[in-house]
Amino acid sequence: MAGLLFHLGEGEGRRGGGGRTQGSGVDPPPAPPGIDAARPLPAVEASDPSPFLAECVSRPREAVPQLRALLRGGTDVAYQPRWLFREGRLEGYPTLRAVYLAALARIEGQDATDALASALDETGSLEESCLIAWELSRRGAAGWVPAVLERCDREPDPARLQLQLAMAELSARSDPAATAQHLVERAPRGEEGKDPRVLAAALRALPLDRAAEGLAGLLEDPRVTRRAKSRYGKEMLARAEAESVARVREIVERGRLDEATLQELSQEAAQSIVFLEEIAAYGQARARGDRDVAGEIRARFLRRVDETYRLASVALGVDIASSDDLRAANVRRLLDAHRAKFDQNGAR
Repeated sequence: MAGLLFHLGEGEGRRGGGGRTQGSGVDPPPAPPGIDAARPLPAVEASDPSPFLAECVSRPREAVPQLRALLRGGTDVAYQPRWLFREGRLEGYPTLRAVYLAALARIEGQDATDALASALDETGSLEESCLIAWELSRRGAAGWVPAVLERCDREPDPARLQLQLAMAELSARSDPAATAQHLVERAPRGEEGKDPRVLAAALRALPLDRAAEGLAGLLEDPRVTRRAKSRYGKEMLARAEAESVARVREIVERGRLDEATLQELSQEAAQSIVFLEEIAAYGQARARGDRDVAGEIRARFLRRVDETYRLASVALGVDIASSDDLRAANVRRLLDAHRAKFDQNGAR
């Protein structure tokens, strides 16, 4: 994933009664009695945490319980004002607790995995949760997805939105069943006005069959809000495969959707961002002379156009290609514009 910056908010990275202190470094609190009292871990130097990390890795059996104790209590220190994640990795060490978590991440084995899972349960920080989630996913650990999704689906936070979306997609790839279940269970219903943007992003990363099954349940549930249904449909239709449009059509053909949802689905399919992405990719492939890739993109693009015609025709109950219905004419106009831009981009 591209580099993303997230500002550290008040209270982030803190747990228990300890507060945050600005500074360049801090000695970690002493290990509790009985935990390797003869060989405590060294102090963390903010300017260079590598000696501390190396010490933890060199004696993991002693380090893991001490790190767990340090994470459970004591004072955190902010070393820098922001967290930087790049390609699923934390760059630098924004806080003292981030150093402790990084040390656990460098230690292989079940004890370290259990310590990370414990830290996930105890932290209230979104950034810490994401750091832990990426590591637990890498290890193939189970059981962490519901907690991460719960944390990411709190009140909208524009400063952290891209990180929240990344966590939804990571969860979908790591545990499709738990993610799909959470998506359906937490869908806004009744009078709830929430836009489920974060959880809906999981529909892009779930296996297609599971995503289609979950979408059907969400769209066909009369209690799910109109706003939420619009978001779910939009995210499903933003998947890269043209087959995703066909799966939405199959849901429509079951005849259980209301008129407003049918109209929204036809519109969302016609204005999907994937058309623009394919147009750009096609032009790039042609520019570098990659005929094979260009051919694949063209076939995929044309399949999406065809599937969108079919979906809209079923949803609106008219022949999109020839109908004078204003809704059909709008879909046709959008698709014709996509096709013209695609051909124009390929001719350059």
